[in-house]
Amino acid sequence: MTALTATIGALTFRLRDERPQSDLPELPARPLMLLDDGTEVRVVDSGAQRYLLIDHRRDRTANPHIEFWECLNAGESEVVGLYAVADLARPVR
Repeated sequence: MTALTATIGALTFRLRDERPQSDLPELPARPLMLLDDGTEVRVVDSGAQRYLLIDHRRDRTANPHIEFWECLNAGESEVVGLYAVADLARPVR
């Protein structure tokens, strides 16, 4: 099976884990940049490690779907991963 990858700027990420969550933990994040569609990318500093956080949810009160993407080429950026947050898919009836 081919790994799913994504690129943001010079960083490439590989999807490692995805799951629905009952809630999103509060993460101390600061703004980094805006994507072409207006989505804000934030930086979470956790000790010596740094993560990116992208929240695509339309309904921020509902349970989120969270994906963790591993950074494949962090270099000097110290970014180890990306958390992508989206609305939890609703079953079609």
